[in-house]
Amino acid sequence: MAIVSEKLIWDEVFEGNVQSAIKSTRSYREALITLDGKTTQPQVLYIEPSLISNNGHQLNLAKYYEQTLRDLGYRTKVIHGLSNSLSPQKDWLPYFLVPHHTMASRNIGSLSDLALVEHYYYSEFQSIFDLYKAQIGIFATIRFTNILAAVKALIDNNVKYCIFGVMEAEDVPDCGNPEIIRSAYRQAVALLEEHEIQHLFIAESNYVQTFLTSCGFQQKYVRVYPGAAAKQMTNTSPVIKQLPKKVRVGYLGGSRAVRHPELIADLVLSRSLPSTIEFHIQLDLNYIESKRSSIICEEICELDRNGSIELYPPGLSKQEYMTLFCSLDIILLPYGERYQQIGSTILIEAIYAGVIPILPVDSPMSELYTSLGGDAPTFSALTTTSIRDAITDCLIRFESLKKTAVCVRDNWQRHPSSTEQWQSYLREWLPSPRI
Repeated sequence: MAIVSEKLIWDEVFEGNVQSAIKSTRSYREALITLDGKTTQPQVLYIEPSLISNNGHQLNLAKYYEQTLRDLGYRTKVIHGLSNSLSPQKDWLPYFLVPHHTMASRNIGSLSDLALVEHYYYSEFQSIFDLYKAQIGIFATIRFTNILAAVKALIDNNVKYCIFGVMEAEDVPDCGNPEIIRSAYRQAVALLEEHEIQHLFIAESNYVQTFLTSCGFQQKYVRVYPGAAAKQMTNTSPVIKQLPKKVRVGYLGGSRAVRHPELIADLVLSRSLPSTIEFHIQLDLNYIESKRSSIICEEICELDRNGSIELYPPGLSKQEYMTLFCSLDIILLPYGERYQQIGSTILIEAIYAGVIPILPVDSPMSELYTSLGGDAPTFSALTTTSIRDAITDCLIRFESLKKTAVCVRDNWQRHPSSTEQWQSYLREWLPSPRI
C-alpha cells in the first residue's frame, strides 16, 4: 500500500484542500485499524504523533505513562506516528502520517493557516476517538498547531479528563507571530472551562508555565514536570567518590541540531583535555558528516577503534543506556536554542544517577540544579573552548561536586516536579477506572 508523503499532505492542507488530504490517507488508516483488531476498549488514549523512533524522549514517555496507568488500573492505548524506525509494540497503533514537531518547510503566517492545520488534525483525532471510546485523553507533546483540534475532539466525544504536555512557548520555528500561538491556547482554555473538562497541563519548565498562565490557564492546573521519562533512573543509588584515575565523560541521546553534536566531535578531536578523560559518546555519524566532513567521521572512528574513546550507536536498549549512564562521572549537555526555555530529561536522569552535569549558563536546567542545592559547572558559549573550560572546572572541584550531586538527588525526590511526587499527584487527580 502506497503511503502519502508528509509534504503532499501539507501541500493539500495549505492550499485549502483539507478534505482531499484526509481522503488521501483513508485507505491506509482503514488497513491499520483492521490489523489492530481492537479487541479491548482502552480507558485511556495516549496520542503522540511525534513518537516515531526506537529511542528518545517520546518513546520513554509513552512507556512511562503506559506502565504508570497500568499500575493505577487503567487500560491504555498508545497511538503514534508511522515510521520504519519504530519497532512494533504490543497493543500500540501506528496511525499518524505527519509528526508534529514542526510544519516541516511550512510556516503558519496567519490565523487562516492555523485553522486549516487545526481542521486536518481534528479529523485525525476525531477518527481515533470514534474507534476507541476512552475515559481519558493524554496528548503528551501538544503544540499550538493542534491544541484546539485535540480539545474539540475531546468535547465531541464527551471525554471529561485530559492531560497535555507542552514543551514550547512562543519561540517556535514554524510561526513568527506570537499572537497566533497565544490565540490557539486562549481558545483552548476557554473551551475546556466552558465544557467543564478536567485538565492538567504539564509544562517543561517554569518559563512554559508562565506562558500558559498568561494565556489564561489557572496555575493550579499547570504543573512543571520536566522529566517523566526519567523514571527508569529512579532506582539507581549514586555514591560519593574521589576523583578517579580515569574520568568517564558522556554525551548521550539523539544527534539533533539543538544538542550540537558537532561540538562534541570537535572537542574529542581537539585532544585538548588531560589523558585522564575517557569520552563515552553517542553520535550519529551521518549527521556529523553533514555538518563537518567524512574525514572527521573517519578520525572519530579511528579513535574508537584504538580505544581512545568509546563510540556508541544512537539506538541503545534501555538496559544498555542505563548501565552506561550510571557508569559516567560527568555528562555534557551542550544545548542551545529552545533549551534556553525548557529542560531536558537527560538532566533529570543525571540527577537520579548522581552524575555531574555540565549545563548552559542561565538556563532553566542550571536554575533547577542550583535550586536543588547544586553547583554544576556551566558554559557561557556553544564553543569547544567554553565546554572544555567547564570540564576542567569539574575536574578541579570533582569531589565537592560529586558530594553535592548526591544531595541534589535527595532534594529532587522531595520536589513537587519529581517522578515520585508526580505519580502520587496523578493517582489523586485521576478518576477511578471505568470497567
